[in-house]
Amino acid sequence: MLNEFLRKRELKPLQYQQPRELEKLKRSVLHAFIDRVHQRNTMILVRLQIVQSYLSLTHLINQFPLTSRTHFMWHKPTPPPLPKSTLTASSGDQPDSASSTPLLTNALTTNGYQHRPKMIFNETGTDLVNLWYIPSFIEQLTMFKNARLSVEELEMRLRNVLRIVSSLNDLIHVVIGYAQLNNATSNSEQRFNDRAGDLTAFDQSGELASELHEIQREIDSSPS
Repeated sequence: MLNEFLRKRELKPLQYQQPRELEKLKRSVLHAFIDRVHQRNTMILVRLQIVQSYLSLTHLINQFPLTSRTHFMWHKPTPPPLPKSTLTASSGDQPDSASSTPLLTNALTTNGYQHRPKMIFNETGTDLVNLWYIPSFIEQLTMFKNARLSVEELEMRLRNVLRIVSSLNDLIHVVIGYAQLNNATSNSEQRFNDRAGDLTAFDQSGELASELHEIQREIDSSPS
């Protein structure tokens, strides 16, 4: 800020010899500095909101190990291991599924999305590439930093990411909550046990994956 003030004063030394003009210059430089600080803080807050949305989404889908592995693409570390019952049931068809998951390879999975690149948006943030990729913490904090965007464009791109991720988070919460509406047990302990059973059944039956496929179909059918 001081360097900017000195530079502008040197450009018009005669004009800024007047106290009134010098005061105007100080005011304009100070306002520009405050605007830059405000823009920077806004970017930080939007990025933190993106991180918070992904943390909430990750915590939620980690409760569904089968769907999290077959439907989502992850950056290392990988999501939690599959339940033993699921591994036992699938061991006959895929003996090495526990040690060689589709998350660590480029093989296609049953969801048909594995071939998509590991990025939610393209580098400039103009196109949605893969909604089902969960970026790492570092990727969330550095999103679009290499793109040559103005401050206004960068803020708009980040707000678009936040809007999409938070909406996906809300949608999955609604889908899971709707699946649990049939639980009318009055005892709180029994309700907790039933809830765990409901989540496991909802995951392993493929119902959650089916709902997520429906979300993708809606995206594909929407106008670009």
